[in-house]
This record gives sequence, structure tokens and C-alpha cells, in this order.
Amino acid sequence: MEKFKKLGVKYHCYLPSKENSLYKSWQETFFTDDKSDVEKFMKKADYEYQWQEDGALSYAHVIPVFHKHPKTGEEVWFTHVTRHHGTNLSEHPKYANDPDRPFLRYPYHTMYGDGTEIEPEVIQHIRDAIWQSTVGFQMQKTDRKSVV
Repeated sequence: MEKFKKLGVKYHCYLPSKENSLYKSWQETFFTDDKSDVEKFMKKADYEYQWQEDGALSYAHVIPVFHKHPKTGEEVWFTHVTRHHGTNLSEHPKYANDPDRPFLRYPYHTMYGDGTEIEPEVIQHIRDAIWQSTVGFQMQKTDRKSVV
């Protein structure tokens, strides 16, 4: 975890152009067909970005993985590093016909803040820790579920 503490996590997003999209395009995401509008947003948010030859947009930003709890001041892990990792999508039926797709061509992918890949055993260790600390409970008739 020291490597994450030092480097943070880079969240990379890949949004195809609407002409080539299997999922939400950059035009649908940013509600515009004008690349300059998207570029203004990227610059204001201080995101790295690059337009691809096929019209797709790749962008990324680095954030810390540890944050201080607002009440206790305790340092807590606060990230979706495994949820957004390319291995989370590589087995998805939508991509079944493209087993050699690079992680940077999935809608999202995470890596260390310096852009190096997170080792598979580290991703698995984090997933194991998440499952080991997961708590299930039986919902009651009066419980309410909210989906945002």
C-alpha cells in the first residue's frame, strides 16, 4: 500500500466517438459534438487528455487513495481502484469477441499515479480484502432501497 500512498491512483477513461461506440461516446458524456468544449472542461479540471486518431477521447487524472476521516482523522482507503480496473471489464460479454483489447481501450482503467500498471497480485489482494470485510444483512419489509 506504500506504493499507492506515494503515487496515488490514476483513473483513465476512454470514450469512443459516437460513430465507433459500443457504449457511451464522448459526445453523449459531455453533451456536445464540439471538441473545444470538451478541451475547456479537461483543462479546467486539470485532466490529462488526448484525442485518438479514430476520434475517441482518452483522459486521466491522479488522486490519492488515502483520505482522512472527517470525524476521527484516521487515514482511510477511499478509492475504486479494483472496480475501475480493466480486469473488471475484460470478462464482460460486451467485450467477449475482443480478448486482446488493451486495458486503455476499455471505458475505464486504473493504474498507479505514475502510469505504471498495478500488479495482478496487488489487485487480487485488494479484492480479497474487500470481500473479507463485506457484511451481508437480511433486509426487512420496512427497509428502503435507494438506487442513484
